Amino acid sequence: VGYFLDEDTNWSLDIGELKRAVDAARKVCEPRALCVINPGNPTGQVLTRENIERTIKFAKEEKLLLCPMRSIKIISMHPIGNSIHLRRS
Repeated sequence: VGYFLDEDTNWSLDIGELKRAVDAARKVCEPRALCVINPGNPTGQVLTRENIERTIKFAKEEKLLLCPMRSIKIISMHPIGNSIHLRRS
């Protein structure tokens, strides 16, 4: 599932755009995970803490496994039983 970054806000993740992309994908498949690359390619943009926190909340609300790629350092994954819980460290 592709989504676009917001150039006007220094290439940040827009939660409305993520929602649009997930809703569109649900018409043809069942999205199960959200992969976030930080810092982003090719811009090198580093997401703000606020943007990361909103993305974590979005993934939880949409019941998507959040797969941070590279270095979202405030996320730690804790396996509990058959599920993985995300929390800020």
